[in-house]
Amino acid sequence: MVSIDYLSYLSFHEEAIKANPNDYIAYINYGNALQELKRYDDSIVCYDYAIKINPSYAESFVRRGAALNNLNRSQEALADFKYALSLNPNSKE
Repeated sequence: MVSIDYLSYLSFHEEAIKANPNDYIAYINYGNALQELKRYDDSIVCYDYAIKINPSYAESFVRRGAALNNLNRSQEALADFKYALSLNPNSKE
């Protein structure tokens, strides 16, 4: 079983964001680590930044939808999932 040190993962991506504040993938990865730590509200902020930088990247909406779902905000989550699907209709997620 592999154990991931999410705090180190956060630190790594925080440095990536500092080095390139327009790196939407770094924001997504940072948000993913926050989700693993059950910091859903904080992860949503990261996904919001990623969406602001690149609003056509479907994965940002999928990840934000998952965080919203974890907060029992199902209608908002469903809207994000549907929008992600509209951006990438061939997605299998």
